[in-house]
Amino acid sequence: MIAHPPAPATDRAAAAALRLDCRLTPAALHALAASLGGGALALLESAGPPGRWSLLASQPTARFVSRGGENRFHWHSRGANHAWREEPLAALRRTLAAFPRVESDPALPVHGGAFGLFAYELGRRLLPIAPQAEDDLGLPDLALYFHERLLAVDRESGETWALAVARGPSEAAARREAQARAALLAEETLALLAAPSPPKPLLPVAALPRASLDRAAYLAAVERCREAIRDGEAYELCLTTRFSLPCSADPLALYRCLRAATPAPYASLFRHPEGALVGASPERFLRVSAAGHVEARPIKGTRPRGRDATEDARLRSALAESAKDRAENVMIVDLLRNDLHRVCAPGSVAVSELCAIEAHPTVFQMVSTIEGELALGQDRCDLLASAFPGGSMTGAPKIAAMQILEGLEPVVRGWYSGCQGYLGFDGSLDLSIVIRGVQLLRGQAHVGAGGAVVYDSDPEAEWEEAGHKARAALAALAGKGR
Repeated sequence: MIAHPPAPATDRAAAAALRLDCRLTPAALHALAASLGGGALALLESAGPPGRWSLLASQPTARFVSRGGENRFHWHSRGANHAWREEPLAALRRTLAAFPRVESDPALPVHGGAFGLFAYELGRRLLPIAPQAEDDLGLPDLALYFHERLLAVDRESGETWALAVARGPSEAAARREAQARAALLAEETLALLAAPSPPKPLLPVAALPRASLDRAAYLAAVERCREAIRDGEAYELCLTTRFSLPCSADPLALYRCLRAATPAPYASLFRHPEGALVGASPERFLRVSAAGHVEARPIKGTRPRGRDATEDARLRSALAESAKDRAENVMIVDLLRNDLHRVCAPGSVAVSELCAIEAHPTVFQMVSTIEGELALGQDRCDLLASAFPGGSMTGAPKIAAMQILEGLEPVVRGWYSGCQGYLGFDGSLDLSIVIRGVQLLRGQAHVGAGGAVVYDSDPEAEWEEAGHKARAALAALAGKGR
């Protein structure tokens, strides 16, 4: 492939924000998404802390896809195509440089950027991992859509904003165009809200899921993980399985069902030509502010919610006091501290929260927070290259763990265990780990689940944990939780 990447931006850019005279409830936001019809769409919703904003973006202006070292960038609005070979994140940096940086209002979320998905197998491109698992999904390493206007809903105040960015020969010209785009988006939104298209109903799936590693195979794989740990090959291994079943569900209908059953701080619907991802993730992977402040919030340690307050308290206490779960969490914290140290300013990396217990509708989770400041000369693509895939989904040490898991898991993970979110035109980044979700691809639904294996792990308990984590997504596919 002849190298032909996009040229760096030479024009100016500006952002605009217009508050709408309406308040969008989640139901209204979903009805609005239904009214937008087909095509690429990104819906990111926060149903609780630490998230605050919900974002809805459609009608992208450009698309970037990287697959096996081949990078393709199509600029819809300019009718331009670019294709070249390069390491994926270096190609992403080059693509982002084609859009001039925008100064966003710090009181509002991102005004525009690249929204999309990073597959777990992108790690094969970034690290010395020899592929062994069968690639039966055929997904790109990463797929991003560039949105220059979007809606933002503040969960705390209920306010709705039309946000837009634009380019021009001068900052004043760009500002005028951005204001015009925001006004047009507001007008279109109010028109759709006046006569919304009803969301499609969810048609429940009756088929039973098949597992890439069924119970017997998963128990045996846990034992092989324990042997590898005993032999000093790794300290911790995040073993996963994939539950698959035929499914032709409308992605938005499935998303609404999953969100109703499992409100999450990083709920999401991404609809692409490659398929759709419906998610209810509780875990932030990485966040980078426009000023370069970095935050990671790994999860390790899970318990199901109880049937009543007494059982809830017992299960929460058991997780908080579990030496095994704390050891798993601390190992991933150390791994992420190391990942961040490579790109953050010396002395800036710190653990601000260690092994805190968070309550979610179906589970309790043990969460830690690591923070830092990007070093001079380092950017968010350097951070991704250093930290991807998330350590909570690999184990430690990362490269050794990933190579061992390649030999134990028979099929690729795809978007599951990768990350989702956006890279803003203002230099920001906000990505969550793809867990507690469904990949909808070519008439099949795929639900990934697993857990961290350490030497003290009980195989039966590990299988039960994987089942707990898959339960909400499988229940949504069966039409429960509406």
